[in-house]
Amino acid sequence: MMKRNIFVVALEDKQRHAMETLREAKALNIHELLSVDTAVEAEELSFNQLFEETKAQLDSFSGSIDGIIAQWDFPTSVLSDHA
Repeated sequence: MMKRNIFVVALEDKQRHAMETLREAKALNIHELLSVDTAVEAEELSFNQLFEETKAQLDSFSGSIDGIIAQWDFPTSVLSDHA
């Protein structure tokens, strides 16, 4: 079975551990999309810069992009062209 690649914006350890308890967790590869420092705790945030960094990270990923999740207030719908 091929694993699905799920990207999580500003993935924290507690989120990763929670996702690892999902019934289908063995079928998932969980990837961080932007760090907490970059997406949440930066002193200054530029949406355009974060958006470009996110697109670059997704574009450079060689596998399938099967899902993008955000717990933080990040508009993942603008990334739908990459999923």
